[in-house]
Amino acid sequence: MKHSALMTAFTVLSFGLTPIASADAHSPPEVAGTEVTFSVDPLPEGLHRAGFELWIPASLGDDEPVRAVIAAPLYQADRLIYELPAWRAFASEQKAVLLRHDMTATVRGVRGRLPIEMHAVEAIDTALAHFAQELARPELAHAAIVWTGLSQGGWQTTWLSSRAPERSIAAVAIHGGALPPDNERLPVHDVPTLFQLGQRDWVTAYVYPDVVGALHHRPLWTALFRPGLPHHLLGDPGFVLLWLGEVMSQRLPETIPRDHPPVLRTIRYGDGWSGTLRVNERFFVITAEVEPMVNAPADQRPGYWLPSEAVAKAWVTATLSGRIDGHAEHEEIAVHATRLTQPPVIDGQLDEWPELTDARWPAQVLPNGLAWRGPDDAAMRFAVGFDNTAVYLAHEVHDDEHLMQGKAPWSKDQDGIEVRIDARPAAVRMSNVGLREGRGFLMFAVGPDTENGDHQVVRAGVPDDAQIKASIDGSVYRVEARLPSTYFDEHQGQPWERFRLNIAVNDDDPDGRSQLWWRPDWRTDMNTFGSGTVQRTGTQR
Repeated sequence: MKHSALMTAFTVLSFGLTPIASADAHSPPEVAGTEVTFSVDPLPEGLHRAGFELWIPASLGDDEPVRAVIAAPLYQADRLIYELPAWRAFASEQKAVLLRHDMTATVRGVRGRLPIEMHAVEAIDTALAHFAQELARPELAHAAIVWTGLSQGGWQTTWLSSRAPERSIAAVAIHGGALPPDNERLPVHDVPTLFQLGQRDWVTAYVYPDVVGALHHRPLWTALFRPGLPHHLLGDPGFVLLWLGEVMSQRLPETIPRDHPPVLRTIRYGDGWSGTLRVNERFFVITAEVEPMVNAPADQRPGYWLPSEAVAKAWVTATLSGRIDGHAEHEEIAVHATRLTQPPVIDGQLDEWPELTDARWPAQVLPNGLAWRGPDDAAMRFAVGFDNTAVYLAHEVHDDEHLMQGKAPWSKDQDGIEVRIDARPAAVRMSNVGLREGRGFLMFAVGPDTENGDHQVVRAGVPDDAQIKASIDGSVYRVEARLPSTYFDEHQGQPWERFRLNIAVNDDDPDGRSQLWWRPDWRTDMNTFGSGTVQRTGTQR
């Protein structure tokens, strides 16, 4: 069985997600440290140059051994890993140092490429031995290494980790990576490796099939798709550092010796979690699921290896949204659902409700806003409530000129209201762009009729025991709904705390038609991540 606390399957179509703008958009302040440099001379055979910079965090005391070296090439965006405050803060926390290496060689007949042979590892060893003596830190001479790199740097990363697996803590290949030939492939399987793949990156088409094809060997490999991310950007480092921190805690011994290499601990593959996903031909993630690795069928190809439950949860969020930080920061808490002491009778009459809230709206008017003349033309108030059994919604629409024939609200010559509710886990509902309506999330719509009181109610994905009623009184029509709590609980895998809501009022007048959206239509470019979230007041039922 899939892990119920994670809602078994996290599903979303990711079209339209806002690209991640930069690698340091949410970085911490600058971190104090010192820097030393060194150039290897004479050069190892095969290298054109070999220069090094070492950054040591100020938080590392003289009596504290360096726990690890995090290495990155001086190549395109790779160089930023050495400089970014987020990476420096991580190194400081891990009692690690950052090493930026500037090495080139002739690789497969092409001059000026990043080296991938053992002479590159030997040059790094020479530099670390120099720094060990200069800084009086003997442990640097044989420190364990985390290999990182982007693009060609990612390609180099997977090669170098396979050259020295016994001292490689992990490898992080960003928008790149190469699998060594079959006769050299097994060593890299012992090194936990994270492949970050950009959804808008042309290199993904080359790396992804090889990574998937190797999964039957059960390597300690994780693949992370980044929505909207092109080749040249590192992306938000949150998941990378979370994954890496967990791997380092499992790999490094508690005590780091200063006079001999540390013995890296072996990670048990079966103790991790399995992450599976489906992507379409444009590398948009369609589904992402996680479960304990022990639950993965032995006769099937496993998913990507994830080192812990916490990292597995973050993997789903990062895969769907590009970030790992919680929904409390990114969901717009637009409405608080009020606990109702007396459940309302669902009859379309709202006299039992507390005061309704005027919608601060419209956030969007479709098709162009020219037919809507302001609140006197059409306006809405609404409220959300709940009790132990259900969620209740009340809507009151003032419309100065009714065109109602009891049709579906999007029909010609028909006013009405559309309500959409996404009760799935935060990572999924926040990144919802309006696809899978009626399957992933529910929609109901009401088209009232002024002449015979008949109301056309359209339901998509609404539970059978939900109640929806409407009424008309002059220039006002009202819609009332009751949705069972079990619907929300089942979609979240736990007692619900939040859900995402959107409301559209269709105002069809003789001089034109307007669709007034409380929050931007999830299907349009104006859609904002996590907009229109409803938060219940209090956490106890």
